[in-house]
Amino acid sequence: MGLAKTIIRFVIMVTILCFFSACNKKVVEEKKEVGYKIHPRDKWYCAAIDKEGNIWVGGDGGRIIFSKDSGKTWDMQQSNTPNTIYGISIVGNGESAMGVAVGRFGTIIKTTDGGRIWAIKNAGTQSTLYDVCFVNSQSGWAVGEMGTVLHTEDGGETWVSQVSGEDLHLNGVFFLDMLHGWIAAEYGAIFRTEDGGKTWEKIQVSEFTVYSIYFIDLAEGWVVGENGQIFHTTDGGKTWMPQQSNIGTHLFSVIFKGNNGWAVGLKGTLIKTTDGGRSWEREDLPIPHFVWLSKIVASPEGGGKKVIVGNAGVVLRQDESGKWLFSAEG
Repeated sequence: MGLAKTIIRFVIMVTILCFFSACNKKVVEEKKEVGYKIHPRDKWYCAAIDKEGNIWVGGDGGRIIFSKDSGKTWDMQQSNTPNTIYGISIVGNGESAMGVAVGRFGTIIKTTDGGRIWAIKNAGTQSTLYDVCFVNSQSGWAVGEMGTVLHTEDGGETWVSQVSGEDLHLNGVFFLDMLHGWIAAEYGAIFRTEDGGKTWEKIQVSEFTVYSIYFIDLAEGWVVGENGQIFHTTDGGKTWMPQQSNIGTHLFSVIFKGNNGWAVGLKGTLIKTTDGGRSWEREDLPIPHFVWLSKIVASPEGGGKKVIVGNAGVVLRQDESGKWLFSAEG
């Protein structure tokens, strides 16, 4: 009888210990914070960075990831769309930032809290949108396939169609202010406006497609595209002159800060200039050469912080010494 009581007491004690152990484990697991681990299968198409170093990256499956520590760690944001994100524009900083992202099948989503909540907006089109640009928290433009140009004056809540005049894929859009903007398009076409997109003038610079366009002021800008082509203008885009990139691979994105410029593209290509594009040189990156790089962006003030994204899970960030660091994890 004594042995039976001893066994019963032992069983009860073990049960109690297991219960408290399980509870303690549950509390530990609930406190554990899990961020998003970038995977080599990820495909990223666009990015934005604010002056505080906060980064947003968009890609396939409607995914948007966010970093608040200049790209060291990442969290997934709820975009509320399964459609691939091709373009993103952020105004403001951190949790107070307003942002709009665009993508496949006319997708437009908007955030007013740095991406904690993204809401779907009506684009009025099913055409895929490839890029978006806001000049302030209210005025923005989105462009895409079949000559689609959309404009908003209420921060992306509603959009109206503008007429580009051509049935071409419009790949990249850049506005300096509410009046002056440019579009890089299929088959070497560039469009420019001086009235906020009410009218567009077409300039033919090449027979090959151009993908990205960037201006540092109302006069000077650059455009990049297929076969390593780069063109430069000093008259607001009325005329363009070729620059020698010394590469033959497609270039998908270009940015400039003063005379310093960077462009990225196929085969892990990053080229850089320090003289306004008169000469370009290739910069080695810690990635395989089969990787394509879709976008390079810089922080709004000074360009001190830059980010490059592409396929194979590539998200590259620069440290303070200028070294490129690979953020992807298997």
